[in-house]
Amino acid sequence: MRKACPTYRIAEKIITKYMGGLDNDLARWILNEIRQGNEAVLEITPKYYSAWSFA
Repeated sequence: MRKACPTYRIAEKIITKYMGGLDNDLARWILNEIRQGNEAVLEITPKYYSAWSFA
């Protein structure tokens, strides 16, 4: 078995967090699509954080 790519490992973490696990049809479908190169994970890193106080 080949090693999982970093995108696959990140997708597993995200799916587990938001779907509660990898043992459902949608999770398996998404991971399969990533493995085939049809889906991707996009990481957005903000340069700047801002907050307002409405007090």
